Amino acid sequence: MYLAELRAALATIHARWEHGHDGLTPDCALCADEQAEVRALTAISYALSPNRTETTMTYKEALAEAAKTGADHATDAALMALFCKGPLQTLVGAVSPQLVWEGAQKEGLSTSELGALCLRDVMAVSNLQWL
Repeated sequence: MYLAELRAALATIHARWEHGHDGLTPDCALCADEQAEVRALTAISYALSPNRTETTMTYKEALAEAAKTGADHATDAALMALFCKGPLQTLVGAVSPQLVWEGAQKEGLSTSELGALCLRDVMAVSNLQWL
């Protein structure tokens, strides 16, 4: 499967998701199935994306790297740390920037995927804190 096909599949699943809920509903079988499918495709997409490496740095190290290199030259992990430190709480409310960053790293999300998730499902972003 190529990256464009994965993105198309994710868009299709996102369009299907709107079956009567404002967001992910834990008791809904459709929500659970679609979330599992999205996670599986996102993991494949993450593995196929160029310039992706698994981060072994901490949140503080990522912030330090971003401060040193600037956002234009930062790795995705460092860019995500800046996003979490800055606009994250404006978009989703009272969450821990560090815990959201750590959860997003564990889930293999990119900064753009985390940003899209902030706009789509604030509770899913909040749940990243507990991974």
